[in-house]
Order: sequence, then C-alpha cells, then structure tokens
Amino acid sequence: MSTEQKGHQLIIYTDGASRGNPGPGGYGVVLLWGDKRKELSGGYRLTTNNRMELMAVIVALESLTKKHIPVTIYTDSQYVVNTVEKKWLDNWIRTDFKGGKKNRDLWMHYHELSKHFRIRFHWVKGHASNAMNRQRIRSRKHMTQQAHILCSWSGGKDSCFALMQSIQQGCRPQVLLNVLNEEGRISRSHGIPADILQAQAAAMQLPIHLISSSWQEYEAKFVSALQQLTRSYTLTHAVFGDIDLQAHRDWEENVCAQAGLTALLPLWQQNRKELVYQMLDSGIETMIVSCNTIMGERFLGKMLTPGLVAELEALGVDVCGENGEFHTLVLNCPLFNKALKVLAGKRLLHNGYWFTELSLA
Repeated sequence: MSTEQKGHQLIIYTDGASRGNPGPGGYGVVLLWGDKRKELSGGYRLTTNNRMELMAVIVALESLTKKHIPVTIYTDSQYVVNTVEKKWLDNWIRTDFKGGKKNRDLWMHYHELSKHFRIRFHWVKGHASNAMNRQRIRSRKHMTQQAHILCSWSGGKDSCFALMQSIQQGCRPQVLLNVLNEEGRISRSHGIPADILQAQAAAMQLPIHLISSSWQEYEAKFVSALQQLTRSYTLTHAVFGDIDLQAHRDWEENVCAQAGLTALLPLWQQNRKELVYQMLDSGIETMIVSCNTIMGERFLGKMLTPGLVAELEALGVDVCGENGEFHTLVLNCPLFNKALKVLAGKRLLHNGYWFTELSLA
C-alpha cells in the first residue's frame, strides 16, 4: 500500500481464525490511509487461530511500500498484543524459543518486519467496540478452491515447498513445467535428467510438460508452453518457488500475464534460513546436485540436514541457495507416493559450477 500522502495516519484492522483449531482457517486485513482503503485476505487448509491472527499482521506489514512510518494495528488477539507489548517475544528470541513456544517461523518473520515500522497495537475485545474490526475473514481456501495451477517445477526444494504451500491453501495442481537444455537431456537450471523429473511427477501422480530450449529462446518458449498448457488444463495460476529476488518475480509475473495467468509465490519474502528448516520439518528430503566452486565438489550428493545447514552458514553460503550457490533434487516429500532412489555418479565442472551425473537406481 502506498503511503505517500501526508497528514494521514495509517490504521490497520486485522482478524484471523480457524475452524477446529487446528483446522481450515483464514485471515482478513483492512488498511486505511486517508481516503485510501485496501483489503487483504488468505487462508490455509490446516492452521490455528493464533497463526492466522499473527499472519494477518504480517501480511499487512508486508504490503506497505514506505518504511519507518507510524502504524496503528487493531486486533482482538491477546496472544499477538501481549507477545509484543509485554516483550515476551524479546525473551523468546533470547532463549531461542525454548519451552515449546509455538509459531517461531511467523514470530521471527514479524520481528524482522517490525524493525522497519513504529508499531502500536490496540486490543479490541471480540471486535465489539470497533465496527471496522467486524471485517469478515475471507479464507483463501474459498477463493482458490477452484484455482487450477501449473507449477514451475525445478525438481528442487523451493519449487516443491511452494507447490506444497499452494495445495495447503486450496489450489488444485494440474501440471508441472520444466525447461531442459537444447538436447533435452537435463534441466537447464539444476542439471537433473528428464527421466528423474518424470519419476518425481509420477510419484505425485501429476503430468509434467518438458520443453527444450537455449537460454536465448528460454522466455519465448516458456510463454508458449504456458499458453498451450493454460488452454489444455484450464489453468488460472502458476506457482513459482522464488523467495526474494525481485527481478525473478518481475519476470514470472510478466510471462504469466502473457498467458492470462496469475503468478503465485507462496515463499515470497520469507526468512531464508527459517524456510529451510520449515522444508526439512515438513518432510522434504533433498540432495545437493550442483553447487558453485566456493562450496566445491565435496558437497555434491549430500542430503540437506540441519547439520549441513550449519556447515553452509559457517562457509558464508546462503543456506537456501537463493543466490544460486547450490541446487537440490527432492527425493521424497509428503506429495510423493514413494521415495525416489537416485545414484550420484561422476562429478563435472562446467562454467565454474559443479554438477553430478544422476541416474535412477
């Protein structure tokens, strides 16, 4: 939300809930700035009241384009207000959330966002004293239950987790899309053989559309594939696993627009390290299959674990590999009906990047 007007106060009304706690739930947000009004909402198939109350606050802050401004937030969540106003969060962070404190991922995300604003919370009892806070929660599950999605599938952890998150939000996956090299043997980005990508798709009981392309023709062929698949599968959205590289998001939104699709980025602007731990906690089993020379060939074939995350961090490598330091291959996840058995063979250095030859066992 743009906040360029002067003389106005930014006011945010948030709400969140789940049915069953845990169960399906959603959040709603209303932002007011002078005569400007913006509404946001979303939902998940399995969540809790507290997560949705906190998610509403996070989504509201993420939508703001101007930093270091005063923000007033109205909520009926004592959990959110007390955690912030009574400095519980500061203590939880100092003790690394020991004692079973929940929602660490969201609270750490809020903590980073809060550094950019001057936030003041107002607790409203059951929304009874504030008409605006009767804003109905509109669950994204309802909004996206008819969304037919394509996943830009790399074969690695990020696209896998993005697909998992989209499904959790109610989207219906129809097809995967991957771009191979000119010979049609391996994927352009990760160097994963076509038969392994097909085995991943089979494990999810989804079709995969493979196209071959040079880097020069990549965009044109990607758009053409999107247009063709949109017609074939009556698609509405395309899911991508990018986290915070704006140039990538701009490109994805552009190619989607040419195919009449909406780009979905479920991982967007989340903390990279927290994301890796969420992926591992969710059941994703993934192996490093390519990396830069700073990491070196010794990392090829290694499974991503909390211990390896610490090792990467000690080397100064981004633990999510968002800058292209390394790529992974998902061998198992909750979407698979069986784990893949893959052999890592000969190691190759190509254009300053290490790859390993992969084959199905």
